[in-house]
Amino acid sequence: VHMSLLAARPASGHDVLLHAGAGGVGLASQEYCHFIGNRAMADVGRPYKHFYLARMGLTGRLLSSRDMGAFALGASKLLGSGRLRFSLNSLSADFIACTFALLRQDGKLCEIGKRAVWSYERHAAALHSNFTMIALDSTIDQAPWWMCGTLRTLSARADAFVLHGLPME
Repeated sequence: VHMSLLAARPASGHDVLLHAGAGGVGLASQEYCHFIGNRAMADVGRPYKHFYLARMGLTGRLLSSRDMGAFALGASKLLGSGRLRFSLNSLSADFIACTFALLRQDGKLCEIGKRAVWSYERHAAALHSNFTMIALDSTIDQAPWWMCGTLRTLSARADAFVLHGLPME
């Protein structure tokens, strides 16, 4: 989550989309987006997850991760004539194409998925938006000094009660 926000640099008031919003990455992303002042929307599948995220403050900003058509329609309705500044993606197939269609020209899609994701070449051929593939496992190997700094930053934010542990529910 931290890496994706460093790559995208969303500012206060920007619209952002968090795929799989009720998972660990989605919940941590929502907390960061709230801290930054983004207008987050998230997609989830099961009704109890919709209920859970609505209780967390995303009422009216939840989308379906089960039905591509419902997702596209809901996201377009939420954005109106606007576009997304940032999306953190972990879904595959048509959700990737739809997410790119929702991005504004300087929008950024950060991909954390590992299965059925687009290659850099496909992104370059099809789109004008920025794309970043995030793989923490390889980043740790390639830049351990960066990971140490990131962990210090996250620890300081947790000490300041900006970040919290994930719920145990």
